[in-house]
Amino acid sequence: MNFLEYFYDQIEKVVKPTKALYYQPTELIFLLIVKDYFYKKIDLHFLASGATQLYFQLNKPSFFDSNPSAQKLGNILSEISEIEYYFEKNKEKYELFLGKLKEYYEENKKLLNTLNAK
Repeated sequence: MNFLEYFYDQIEKVVKPTKALYYQPTELIFLLIVKDYFYKKIDLHFLASGATQLYFQLNKPSFFDSNPSAQKLGNILSEISEIEYYFEKNKEKYELFLGKLKEYYEENKKLLNTLNAK
């Protein structure tokens, strides 16, 4: 499976039940991607590509900046979209971003229960 097939499969899991793509479905899609990364179903490239698609393509950075409730999600999407670069060039920053990702996932993984994605 290539990245786009994987990515749009994740979108379908969220959008079909909710029939929309806005802040909460964006967060759910990201959490599905992060979960798959932590369970080693996808690699770092898919993780970074998913964050990039959600931050820059399906939404825009200005959306996250202008919505206080979405700012934390916007920040983590922005950072994780660059994590592959830092894995190669700056291990300290990579570890920092990975730590933030783990913290974000632990704080928000309960939202996946709305999809029955345990």
